[in-house]
This record gives sequence, C-alpha cells and structure tokens, in this order.
Amino acid sequence: MEDKKGIESPALSEQRPPMVCFIAFLRVNSDGNYEIDFPDLTGCITVGENLGLVSALAGDQLLNHLTSLMNLGYPVPTPSREEQLADDPRRGCADLMAFEVDLEMLGIANPLTYHPL
Repeated sequence: MEDKKGIESPALSEQRPPMVCFIAFLRVNSDGNYEIDFPDLTGCITVGENLGLVSALAGDQLLNHLTSLMNLGYPVPTPSREEQLADDPRRGCADLMAFEVDLEMLGIANPLTYHPL
C-alpha cells in the first residue's frame, strides 16, 4: 500500500497478506436494534435498526478503524479465526459475520465484502 506521498508501506506488505478477514459478533438487542462488534478491534461497535443498515455501518466503521490505526502508525491486529471466536465467551448468543478487507486498497477504493457465517 502507498501512503499519501506515494511511498510503499513496508510494515503492511511485510507483515500480512493484503486480504484479511475480521469476524464480528452480530446481536439483536432487547430494543430490537442490531449490534455488530469486532472483538479484535476494541471500541469498533455499530448499532442499526435493521440488518442491512447495521452491516453497512459496521463495514464503514471497520474501514475507518483500520485506516486510523494505519495512519497513526499502529499495526493492524491479526484477526482471530472463526473457530477461535465460535467458542469465545464474549460471543454469548451472537451470530458471526465475516468482513473481508483488502488492505492494499484501503483508502483508494471500496475494499470490503461481508457475509453471515
């Protein structure tokens, strides 16, 4: 990935493949709203009134979170695998969703796809 000055980011290209998959917890709250949170990214939580809205908002939140980490010089955390989070006590009764991000396209194009697991 290149930064604004056109210099390749060695930290990104050397540490992880460009495509990463973050698993999120999807819950329906007692008020009927949907909530998606990313257990690997502290504070990356989104709430919306329906599944389509909360999924889109969560994708935006994920991209913003990752972009902020990279812009501040912090490493992008290695995502937990689906099987690790399936038994995670923080999951409770939440469903799992996968959000795949192309880190090389972050900030250039829409690098995100998502789907329920």
